[in-house]
Amino acid sequence: MNVSDRTISYESYRSENHDCRLLAVDAAQAVPDRGAFVRAACESEEDAEGVLFLALEESYAEPRVVTTFVNPEGVVERVTPAAAGCAAAWAIDRIGEETVLLDTQTGTYRAVADGEGVLVEALSSEDDGTNAAVVRERESEASLAAPAPAPDGGRVGRSPRVETEPAVSEETQPADDD
Repeated sequence: MNVSDRTISYESYRSENHDCRLLAVDAAQAVPDRGAFVRAACESEEDAEGVLFLALEESYAEPRVVTTFVNPEGVVERVTPAAAGCAAAWAIDRIGEETVLLDTQTGTYRAVADGEGVLVEALSSEDDGTNAAVVRERESEASLAAPAPAPDGGRVGRSPRVETEPAVSEETQPADDD
């Protein structure tokens, strides 16, 4: 793997209610190839179930954190309740506020710190919003070298799918009779 000279700092968070460990990266750090970075980070952190890229926006009345979840295969997925709890805990740790808004691909959700952790409003009808027990596992940040971007500028971080151009037939088509 071609590795650049940059390191990307991340923190580890565990959602105890969902038995899930995620890595959190401040999106202000340039990560040229998020998919490759996530694959390498999850490989080196054996039980990590993905990486959250988090952009804190403090200029609003209620601080917001733009949240992108990337699974260990390097594919962007919807933010799960466990990921939302970890993202909220990360933001609350940084700003010292008790309430933040999480902006995700599926909507905006309010998160509130309580005495036992972080409570995020329900993300779906199956979730009751009780993903409160989130703990930061590391006080200090770890670093991992970020892979260099793919030479073809690959479409990292997006669901793998075949993109096709509209088919163009070289055969002559009959004229419309309209």
